[in-house]
Amino acid sequence: MNSGERFRFHLSVLDQKPEFRTVVTDIQRHIWEVVEKWSAGYADLPTVEIGSGVIPLGDIAENVIATDIEVAHGLDCVASAIDMPFLTGSVRAVVAQNVFHHIPDLDRALQELSRVLVPGGVAVLVEPYFGKFASLIYPSLFASEGYDLKADYRQVLLTPTGEAIPNQAVSFSYFQGGQRIEFDVAPDLSIVEHHPLRSGFRYLLSGALNFRRMAPRFVFPLVGRCEEHSRIGRVFDKLAIHWLIVLKKSGD
Repeated sequence: MNSGERFRFHLSVLDQKPEFRTVVTDIQRHIWEVVEKWSAGYADLPTVEIGSGVIPLGDIAENVIATDIEVAHGLDCVASAIDMPFLTGSVRAVVAQNVFHHIPDLDRALQELSRVLVPGGVAVLVEPYFGKFASLIYPSLFASEGYDLKADYRQVLLTPTGEAIPNQAVSFSYFQGGQRIEFDVAPDLSIVEHHPLRSGFRYLLSGALNFRRMAPRFVFPLVGRCEEHSRIGRVFDKLAIHWLIVLKKSGD
């Protein structure tokens, strides 16, 4: 299946899964709140989304450039995370959802983020989480990808037949669970925020793009309200399957 066929297939699946669209849109809104929080003074500059997919950030936010590594419907341009076609210091924010663990050279990607971001700009990454629940779920969730919390971020995971596969847990290794605050390869970038996303259980129940919905439709609004509850919501932190990492460029 080529990129165009995959995109059309995902669109057809999405039409049948409004619950999944809702949970992803909720994540997008949270991402945009984070962008606004950390880069409020640069609203005139564009935000770049890497790997936009079928639910792009531009659906809920303005001045967003949708990119992906392959040609697909609705993209503004084709771009690689390690070689972006943007001027130095020209971008307010870079957003990447479930993209970081697919990048072959993470150090180079960080350097490229540092280059394109305006001083005071941010990169917002959403990646597979490393909590106990996520660690139980991910090893069997996607057959085409691995999940190894103990692997170094430079270590390539292999299938039993010797094929290289992405490590969904690589953000844990690279960012050391949020403890690696500064980076030698990009000294002007630092982690200023990270946290699990509470929408993980609802995300799983929706079946995402690859699996069947696992709960009646009336359940989803109820779960969504529970995620927002000041006390009950803490339970959903433990059920997180994604976490959000914010890297800010110094100099604003």
